[in-house]
Amino acid sequence: MFFHYTPSLLFLLFFAIIILLTNHNIVVVIGNNKITTNNNYHQHQYRSLFIFHTGSYNNSGHLNESVWHNYPWENVHTILMFSLYPELAEYARSVGANVAISTGAPSDIKNATTRRQSIENAINNCKIFKFCNSINLDIERKAENNSNISHELTVFVQELAQAIEEAGEKYLLIYDAAATPGYEGRYYDYNGLNNAGIDFFFVMDYDLNDYNDP
Repeated sequence: MFFHYTPSLLFLLFFAIIILLTNHNIVVVIGNNKITTNNNYHQHQYRSLFIFHTGSYNNSGHLNESVWHNYPWENVHTILMFSLYPELAEYARSVGANVAISTGAPSDIKNATTRRQSIENAINNCKIFKFCNSINLDIERKAENNSNISHELTVFVQELAQAIEEAGEKYLLIYDAAATPGYEGRYYDYNGLNNAGIDFFFVMDYDLNDYNDP
């Protein structure tokens, strides 16, 4: 998948409605974009929901099924989990949604050994979680335009994509993109990231509004 990361793309393709379900600690991002991916068994052309599931429990301490069973699953492209919920993950995969775990980039990203260890951890974590088929990259550090950090982030993604292929896996790579180019000093090379192996970008357009906005 290839696209140019431009303001017009953000506002025309990723004009989103943000719904915060505060009682269940879930953020649902709804967009009108058409999504396709490179992996042949993850084709969700018109699924446009990316769900952050941080957990919802009932009084007995079990995962509250009444919450996630009511998700509009026919529109869910990916559900991102910050903790492992096997029953939810299994159900998500059974109805055609992707299941992602989140990772970042190492603080010492210019160190090849550190990058390799971080990559191995991400792949192993996805392998351990039986129903995981996607890795979400939540990287929000500052990087000047054409800087070493920007370049090293692209190298990190390229090495991660290569390591996934060498491991015989077909994990999707999802990159959390800034709300606008340069937002909070994040001048990443999005064309380079796309070419390095990112399957699709989740645009964090909720950052266009203040967190305290209703």
